[in-house]
Amino acid sequence: MKTQRLYLAHPFDRRHEIRLKELIFEKETGIELVNPFYDVNRDDMELIDKGLMPPRRADKERGKSIVTGDLKLINSCDGILANYNKNDFSIGTPMEIFYNHYVLKHPGYLITDSKDVSGHPWITENINKSFENYDKFADYIKQKHL
Repeated sequence: MKTQRLYLAHPFDRRHEIRLKELIFEKETGIELVNPFYDVNRDDMELIDKGLMPPRRADKERGKSIVTGDLKLINSCDGILANYNKNDFSIGTPMEIFYNHYVLKHPGYLITDSKDVSGHPWITENINKSFENYDKFADYIKQKHL
């Protein structure tokens, strides 16, 4: 049986917190979460994490490379798991959610701390199911055998 792969969409500012949750989740469920910051060969993340490169500054070429790489990763996955809370700032996460569902027609799941986020019309249209935390999503997966 093929291992389920979900693209892990999340705000840049929460990347360290989500990375820890990702590794635990993968161990518990056997589902591979493809993290665009750490599971691919990106030459900028080490520099950013060391404070040697600004995180959100991209010239046209670098920006295109990041977006193209993320779209290829989303294409290679079976769906998306997005993390997005009410006070998060992220342009990429909503774009990735939209692309995954509207363009690829892949299933999408959301972990959020906010009913304002999970009930937003753009989210309800592009996400199959929302969860309050990783444990509830893991329980859902175990019941549905994704």
